[in-house]
Amino acid sequence: MSYCIGKDSINIGLNINNQQYLYVFNDRHYKNKKSFLKRLFTFDFKKVTTTKYKIENTNDLIQTDSVRVIEINK
Repeated sequence: MSYCIGKDSINIGLNINNQQYLYVFNDRHYKNKKSFLKRLFTFDFKKVTTTKYKIENTNDLIQTDSVRVIEINK
């Protein structure tokens, strides 16, 4: 932090450093929670992918209120 006092003004400069980490967790699981034998008889082997996101800042004073994550799959 630096400041400079002039005749009729005050200039203040702040250095705020932050690194933001975005952690992406993918989890594949069966769509319907059944045992293996029930799944075998009904041929229900569909899996879905669940994605979770976690954001961490290195500076504790910075709070994240909203984040937009756009995922494009081709």
